[in-house]
Amino acid sequence: ASRSVGGPLPSSGTADLKKSILALLEPFGDPALRVPDTEFRLIDEQCRLLEARNPARGADALEALQGCWKVRYSNAPPPSNGALGPVRGAAFQRVDVPSRTYTNELSLLGAALFVQLTATFEPRGPLALRVAFQTITFSILGLRLPPVAFPPGTERTWLLTYTDEDTRLVRAGVDGGRSTARDLGLLSREE
Repeated sequence: ASRSVGGPLPSSGTADLKKSILALLEPFGDPALRVPDTEFRLIDEQCRLLEARNPARGADALEALQGCWKVRYSNAPPPSNGALGPVRGAAFQRVDVPSRTYTNELSLLGAALFVQLTATFEPRGPLALRVAFQTITFSILGLRLPPVAFPPGTERTWLLTYTDEDTRLVRAGVDGGRSTARDLGLLSREE
């Protein structure tokens, strides 16, 4: 059974927008990488239409983040985009709302290489989070290397522009403002 996250359940128009976005991303893999500017503009246009239908509001938007999300596309830097250099991997984001933490996980080369980025977050308004990056850890052939701490103040602001029971759109940037030059992330709930 699906659950509402603060507003009406998505309409068939919303489902069609989600399918359209995934279809536009499909030629570039999963997660989508190296999306040309012309295609990105089409994807961004469809994402903005979906964002206009955001059913999540207030505290419901934060609670809806809980769980494991598969990264379908991100123009954020590696490893958050699902790749390390030219190598695409299986990318997931695990959000723990009660502890205000999340972990980006990237498994590459049949899990021979595993990258884990940890961060904390604090709400900054009803649909924004301030994220502070903590550590990045590499594991090679099961051998976990010591974590590397990010410098203090390595932070971003996430704008929770769309969240429902199976899809999230996040726009992230350094300044915390609502600039148009923000990284776009599309995530799907992992069952």
